[in-house]
Amino acid sequence: MWTLLTILAILAALLIAEALFVSTVTHALLWYEISGTEHARKLRSRGCLPLLFATGLLRAMGTQFLVVLTYHAHRLPWFGRERPDARGPVLICIHGLYHSPSAWVFHGPRFERAGFTDQVRIGYRCWFAPMNKAVEEVKRKVRRALDERPGRDALLVGHSLGGLMVRACLAEPDIAQRTRAAVSLGTPHRGSRLTAFGWGPITDTIRLDSPEIERFCPSRPAVKVPRLALATPMDNFVLPPRALLPPEGWEWAETGPINHIAMLHDRRTVEMVTDFLRRTISR
Repeated sequence: MWTLLTILAILAALLIAEALFVSTVTHALLWYEISGTEHARKLRSRGCLPLLFATGLLRAMGTQFLVVLTYHAHRLPWFGRERPDARGPVLICIHGLYHSPSAWVFHGPRFERAGFTDQVRIGYRCWFAPMNKAVEEVKRKVRRALDERPGRDALLVGHSLGGLMVRACLAEPDIAQRTRAAVSLGTPHRGSRLTAFGWGPITDTIRLDSPEIERFCPSRPAVKVPRLALATPMDNFVLPPRALLPPEGWEWAETGPINHIAMLHDRRTVEMVTDFLRRTISR
């Protein structure tokens, strides 16, 4: 019994250490990136900058810990009930790099309460697969979801790398023609410097200002689709902040000063998403 408790204690200590390390390093890099810039002055208008970073660091530790704890939640039988026979558009959610469909474990029920009862939470190989393989896998699964729902349209929502996957899908005429609206959350539309610390071939594709992003995830959709890019002014994974700026044709809005992963847990963020989606499909 003591051996089991010791193992559990070691695992818990490792999880806490990982959350502390990742959160501290990424917030330190964010501080370095924005120091003395207009972005820092804009953040100061929201409050004391050191206090914002201190609270942001603590929250980031919690969200990082939650990611690890819930990583395999999508394998549980109650997770992500699809309803192909429902009315209205199907909500297709695409997670980011190093994540899983469990990314939507908090927002999924909130989407459902907002009226989006049919949800497809797509998973894809993002750890070691190259960008082209990941993109093709996502497109294939989106097409399958649409084929299972003849006569119905889609709403695409992607977090982080998932937002680039949304762009890739919208470049396909057959998908774009059946998409009513699209939303990206904390997406590195112009790449990120932080990929220098990542692993796997996808990180080479999404380095800052990489032309490979446009190659695999074109900025122009095949047909015009209402698009919203949501970003947080304290994104600690997409650096520098200008890398969050979307291509021409996207609406742009900022959430409160929360961290990158907190966008998957924050109530105000999901309200901004659902407000946009409702506004769009009611036109």
